[in-house]
Amino acid sequence: AALVGQTLGGLDVLVNNAGVWMEREFQAYTRAEWDLTIATNLTAIFDVTQALLPTLLRSDSARIVNIASIDGEVGFQKLVAQCAAKFGLVGFTKALAKELWNEPITVNAICPAEVDKSVTYAATPARVPAPERALPWDVARAAVYLASDEGVRVNGACLDVHGVGFL
Repeated sequence: AALVGQTLGGLDVLVNNAGVWMEREFQAYTRAEWDLTIATNLTAIFDVTQALLPTLLRSDSARIVNIASIDGEVGFQKLVAQCAAKFGLVGFTKALAKELWNEPITVNAICPAEVDKSVTYAATPARVPAPERALPWDVARAAVYLASDEGVRVNGACLDVHGVGFL
């Protein structure tokens, strides 16, 4: 945290975007896989946010944007650990937003459905992306909105970024 403050001179926006995803039947999960999923998708966000929060609170308009998932809003078979972690991240987002309500900071989450990772940010897709999938830049634009002055009144929200006809 001190290095961030010294190097950048402060911090206005924190985007927590960490994740590991394993599709397994519940009984096939090992304890190590469970622990890795929870540690990466939830505990790491706690660690980074707690370390950087004092620096963020020195900003006049700080933003925390957590990249969660539709898996944090809907339970899916063979994704028990993923859903547990991302539901936890959604709860973390909402609770921290309420706890910091009187501070000059917002805390929100983005909950994308499946993101089509077959395209790159600088390229035009070689094929038409599946309409039910979001594209990486759809998620990025949502993060930019939540980090901007236009998103200042959005706090404690989970912004769904789904493709056409997903739900």
